[in-house]
Amino acid sequence: AVVSTQSTGYNDRIHPDTRCNDSLYTLTECVNTHLKMLKLVLDHCSDFLSWSHVEAIWDCLVSPKAALHHFDECCDWFSKAVSDLDPTTQNKLFEQRLMLLDTSSIRPRAFSCFKVYFESINVREGKIKRWTNNSFNVESLKMTGAKFIWEVSLEAKDEVVSRDAMNYLLRVN
Repeated sequence: AVVSTQSTGYNDRIHPDTRCNDSLYTLTECVNTHLKMLKLVLDHCSDFLSWSHVEAIWDCLVSPKAALHHFDECCDWFSKAVSDLDPTTQNKLFEQRLMLLDTSSIRPRAFSCFKVYFESINVREGKIKRWTNNSFNVESLKMTGAKFIWEVSLEAKDEVVSRDAMNYLLRVN
């Protein structure tokens, strides 16, 4: 979809209500529809999403010009798509994108996405043992990404995120 660009004056980001080339749908509606379609395809095939595709999706929706709403939608989508990424791609997304987010300005949905991958990676590495009632036991205090949680709890400007990080630290320590 071709997007008509307009200066929004809001940090020069593309406004989420910008109309796509057919003028019937907003950019947000187009992005959400494409992400839902991709998830549907991934749910019905046996392949994983490659790192190059993950990187392209992330970089497009989290770019400095993208709407903040798209960043939140991207985080929500990746939270749901964790099983559609092979372990290597999960690690790359975690280490090369999620753990590089600015801890002082991290948003709630981004931190939720971080936690999904934190748990997935640490369970796979045997550092966390997950139980069926959504709780887990910590098997090793040297969990991948634990330092990031500490940084979020200490530096996040959003009080909800900071409190969530502190509570999460209590669960994993």
